[in-house]
Amino acid sequence: MKKIAIISGTIRPNSNTLKVSKYILRKTINEENIFELIDLNDFKLSHYNEPVSPSNATEYKHSETKKWSQTIKQYDEFIFVIPEYNGFFPGIVKDAVDFLYHEWENKSFAIVGIGGRGGKWACDHLRTLLERFDMEFKGFVGVVQPWQIIDENGNIDESTTINSIDELIKTFK
Repeated sequence: MKKIAIISGTIRPNSNTLKVSKYILRKTINEENIFELIDLNDFKLSHYNEPVSPSNATEYKHSETKKWSQTIKQYDEFIFVIPEYNGFFPGIVKDAVDFLYHEWENKSFAIVGIGGRGGKWACDHLRTLLERFDMEFKGFVGVVQPWQIIDENGNIDESTTINSIDELIKTFK
């Protein structure tokens, strides 16, 4: 059994990103693997401020980095749920990735993009970053115009997504 993190990649209040992350988590309820939600709001990561490069770090100085490392270290694979801002993913996601190195290495990931066109540009950029850690890409889903397709209960009209969330979840078997 694998442990998979669904990382909600924004700290913006009332963002659709957290709604989509929670929707994905609900869809994993009957899966054999363990899926858990990580909300970046629960971490107070600044810009990288450790005394050595992440690739050379074996111990961390700051308590938030230690907490972040311990959290990420326990997962085998990741689903990043990210909004697209100006053709890119949010800086908080870049900071969250940059704080660590060994914790990401050789693990698998998928990306769910959110935006007017499904966040494809942001997902492509994040994919490039994560593949530098020799991480395996498992797939992409684009949630197009979330403000129109997420109902009051947080459910998504998947007939409008680019690729299937159900099929993406199946890649984690």
